[in-house]
Parts: sequence; structure tokens; C-alpha cells
Amino acid sequence: MAFADVTLTPIGEGTASFSQEIAHFHEVLDRYDGIKYEKTSMSTIIEGEMNDLWVVLQELHRTAVNREWERISMNVRIDDRRDGKEHSIEGKKQSVKSQKA
Repeated sequence: MAFADVTLTPIGEGTASFSQEIAHFHEVLDRYDGIKYEKTSMSTIIEGEMNDLWVVLQELHRTAVNREWERISMNVRIDDRRDGKEHSIEGKKQSVKSQKA
């Protein structure tokens, strides 16, 4: 299982808030089976197979183009752990939580 930490930002759109745009991107993510995601205060974390993540990332970019953003900033950070252990967003959170004293 791989993870992508994604931030899409319209540049020059004249507003400091784009929660409506983010909600639209999450609607796009809801259409994909096998993809889980979690919104954070700064980005969206997407969980899925690596091949599926590439497809989803392309669709998110295409969605920004179709929404007529004149300039698109898309930051993506990928974590593709291949040691054979089961990984999930929830599992990562539980692992950190279990380390707290």
C-alpha cells in the first residue's frame, strides 16, 4: 500500500479560501474504489496501490484544469513502503499513538 500527500492550490484566483474546491476534489476521490483518503488541515492523504494513485493524481490535476484554474500548483509527496508489512493511514496513526508515554 502506498500513500500520497497531496496539495492542490489555484494561483491567482483572487481568494484566500478554496474549501469549495477541496470539497470538489474529495467528490472525485469518492468515485474511486480501493482508494481511501483523509483530509488534514494542510493537505489530503490518499491511500491505495501505487498504480491507482497515479491515476487518481492525474484525475485531480485534470479536474483543476476542467475547473478552469489558470495556474495550478500541485505538491505531491509519496510514501511507497515495500517491506511486505501491512500499512494504512489508520495503522500509521495507531503506531504513533502507541509510542506515547
